[in-house]
Amino acid sequence: MYAPALFLALAASGAAAFPALHIRQDPCAGIGAGTFSSANNFTLAALNSTSTDNKAVGTQLVVGQNGSSDQRSFGVLSTYASYPYNQWPSFSLKGGALVPVSADAAPGTDSDVAGGDMPGFVFSNSDLPSPAAIYCGIADTDPDQGSPNPLLAVHGDADSFSLCLSGSGATAQNNIVYKAAAGSQEYDYASCYPVRVQLLGMD
Repeated sequence: MYAPALFLALAASGAAAFPALHIRQDPCAGIGAGTFSSANNFTLAALNSTSTDNKAVGTQLVVGQNGSSDQRSFGVLSTYASYPYNQWPSFSLKGGALVPVSADAAPGTDSDVAGGDMPGFVFSNSDLPSPAAIYCGIADTDPDQGSPNPLLAVHGDADSFSLCLSGSGATAQNNIVYKAAAGSQEYDYASCYPVRVQLLGMD
């Protein structure tokens, strides 16, 4: 396998200004205790929702490719097993925006997501849109039975993520989908199963 050209072409050759973030409302509002909208230097994992082990850690998630246009490339959350590249090795939450972080790849930010879609990212050295402040971390506050790993929520919802196959053959990616729906042209709904997205190793 070879590193995807569309991502390598956008490898950062110089600093790019990050767009100003304008938060319209608290992405954690109404969820309850233990929430946060800012955190640094964590990775993501997808844990099967049927797991009853509060200490379990799911499969590693990375930024997978999802096409390109003009000066931008687009990414989704894919399992490392299905997309074994990791140009953005960590993430940050910045006021509710989920931001991929890399020392040597193009700057990126999140984009809005609706039910039935794959949460996505935009990468560019010159043309980044404003971030979407739609994500929230949720820490388990149970001192006895709680999980040590916070969960990721989007639009206040941590319980509607799935892993679904996108593409076919050797290049198929297993991608995160929010509120997976039948009839999608982007992924195979029959392959979907529910997961929770964990935040691991936060500073």
